[in-house]
Amino acid sequence: YFARLLNIDVAAVTDMDSLAQMKQVWPLSDLLQRQSNHVRLMSGQQKLTAAREEVDLVKSSLLDDPEISISRSRDSFTQGREDVYAVMFNVQIPLWSSGSKELSRAKYNAGQQNIQLQKDKRELEMRLKQSHTHLNHLIEQAQHHKDKVLLPSSKMLELTSRGFLSGELNMLTLLDAHNTYFSAQLRYYELLAQSWRELADLRLAAGITLVSVDNSATEQTMKGVN
Repeated sequence: YFARLLNIDVAAVTDMDSLAQMKQVWPLSDLLQRQSNHVRLMSGQQKLTAAREEVDLVKSSLLDDPEISISRSRDSFTQGREDVYAVMFNVQIPLWSSGSKELSRAKYNAGQQNIQLQKDKRELEMRLKQSHTHLNHLIEQAQHHKDKVLLPSSKMLELTSRGFLSGELNMLTLLDAHNTYFSAQLRYYELLAQSWRELADLRLAAGITLVSVDNSATEQTMKGVN
């Protein structure tokens, strides 16, 4: 069905690689450090910076430009009349009117951008911690299922097959061993698939691209994952 829907030539499709079992995950401290460069947070920080600069721009527009003036006059003194020169420098003290609509709007926008940025930080950190905990749990589950269920059922299937070939066991016993093994195998692959989906969520929350792998020390801790 999906092959027809996606217009894929089934004959040209090769076998897919089997799902690999993860052994370990990045340390949470490294992930939280990587998250500081998350594109969503960087975008929010840029918006906040732009909003604060807008506040400064509105404040500067409310100030008069500095003025320098020079005057010349003739005054009478005891010695007679003399020329008097004066230099005046006029600077407005920045006491902005609290009733300025432009300034109030700019401050409100900056405040909202800051609130949104803090909200995004908390949300991404919470998602990262949840994914990290869940992924570690899935890895433990997969390993436990493999050791306690899959491998014993595989061994049981092998022994049952030998007993069937030697005539000691009947067909129903063999079928039951097959069903037990394939059910254990299916559950194992389900845990692996859930682990890889959780890893994708983890990378998204940490701001790590899903399509490439770098050579940093943090990436090297993910042996068997990338």
